[in-house]
Amino acid sequence: MPESSAHLDDNIDYSDIEAKCDTTFHIFAAESDLIFRYQVHYDEGFDHVVVVDGVPIIDKSKLDRLLTKVSKEFSRKGVPIKLDDVFMPWDEETGKNKG
Repeated sequence: MPESSAHLDDNIDYSDIEAKCDTTFHIFAAESDLIFRYQVHYDEGFDHVVVVDGVPIIDKSKLDRLLTKVSKEFSRKGVPIKLDDVFMPWDEETGKNKG
């Protein structure tokens, strides 16, 4: 890195480059300050969330059977899940899940 912003080496003026680097540093510092200040902290992370797509649409009478089947399939693959931890979106108007 050149010694000073006014230093000329082989007729190359580095002052413009240093000014841009200094401005870039201030932009990064301001950006990291904003990220730190407005960072959202979740009570629970999404590290252990699995989204299952393509679940059949059923009514509440078949819910236990479906959850047992899904749990069994995940357990066979080495990922046991608790039935209490399963969330399934429901359409209250039709009384069925959303699939």
